[in-house]
Amino acid sequence: MATTQELTVKFNLASGDVMTLTIGDFKNALLDSDIKASLDAMVKAGALGIGADAVTGVASAQRVTTEKTDVNLA
Repeated sequence: MATTQELTVKFNLASGDVMTLTIGDFKNALLDSDIKASLDAMVKAGALGIGADAVTGVASAQRVTTEKTDVNLA
């Protein structure tokens, strides 16, 4: 059995569209406030966007835990 942790973030774009970014293998011990501060810093720095469509804010963020279990085919 393998368990993975991801962070899925939706960013608002200047055009009104939404961009989704998935961050794999993030530190599960991070507090929500730490995640929010990091995401806000990314927006402020202008580090993200699609072409000339700038990110204007964070719409939502979710911690996603996936558990995979092999099926015994013997």
